[in-house]
Amino acid sequence: MFKQVSLYKRKAGISAEAFRAYYEETHVRTRLSSMTLPGLRRYMRRYLTAIPDPVTGKALDLGYDVITELWFEDKLAWENYRRVSLDAEVRRIATDDELLFMDQDAKSTYLVDECVLEFASEGV
Repeated sequence: MFKQVSLYKRKAGISAEAFRAYYEETHVRTRLSSMTLPGLRRYMRRYLTAIPDPVTGKALDLGYDVITELWFEDKLAWENYRRVSLDAEVRRIATDDELLFMDQDAKSTYLVDECVLEFASEGV
């Protein structure tokens, strides 16, 4: 699998609840209906809530509301996604929708190289 993650922040004046509702009820469908992606295998959203550090007691909130994960069959499928995403009409649909609820200056996207440590049910 080949994975891309993006961090998104809500637009000023939009509550976390409204951001999440719009993302789930409108944005996901709008985004996926605008392109054909045969190699896309998983599209996960992880909504964030800052919690206090157990030592300092401070919650450092970097301002992001969601981490999205796009899982692709392989690098070729991801490259196809990137190519399709640059199509003028696909880009227009995505941008018009994102402008309604996302802070465009805070978007950040990464490729992921995962290292996993599995634990037995009894612990380490």
